[in-house]
Amino acid sequence: MVCVTVALLSGGLACRQDKPPDSPGTSTTWNRDDAQRQFVQIQTELHLAAADKPYLVFNFKRNRLELKLRGTVVWDAALEYADGGTTLLEEFIDKFTDKKDWPVRPVERVHLFEATRKMPDSLIAIVAEATNTRPDNLQRMLPERFRINWYGGLALEVVSDIEGAPVSILGNSFEEMRKVISKPLGGKTVVIKIGARQAITLYGACKPGLLTMVVE
Repeated sequence: MVCVTVALLSGGLACRQDKPPDSPGTSTTWNRDDAQRQFVQIQTELHLAAADKPYLVFNFKRNRLELKLRGTVVWDAALEYADGGTTLLEEFIDKFTDKKDWPVRPVERVHLFEATRKMPDSLIAIVAEATNTRPDNLQRMLPERFRINWYGGLALEVVSDIEGAPVSILGNSFEEMRKVISKPLGGKTVVIKIGARQAITLYGACKPGLLTMVVE
């Protein structure tokens, strides 16, 4: 649905690409590509906000990772990068947005590497409210490290300050093999560090199919 909506919005913009008149006293150069990208981003988020489901936003303008529901930020964390530098980040953005024309991708899978004991019920209730999810549907592990994967070999690895143990040594090996195989095909993995409570909420919210948007 989102694919169709954004495609229609992007295509419809082609009829509106005349340069707007300059405002008195301004000398800003109007860029057609930037205007079209911003238009698509705005219309896409309006569509996501209209649904009664949470969605994830890479907000590179604010250097924040945000979880939104009906257009409101219900959770956020600073994008503190553990490795890779700006070059990797730019490559990740370009591929995620398909050369800046496609700002949304659904989560393909989430892999939990290390975790510790089950979440207490009081914390489960907080996460459930923030993510608009039934408490019974949340995974109750406290994550130390997990990886969110999108189609095309794109991934965000999240590391928290929780000390845990491997959930599945075999499963972890398979996940690392996927990462190695995806690299020659253009796969990109960005690693960030966040606090324990932030990691719990993000992990509880990230399910296959969760729509993720990039704003730059």
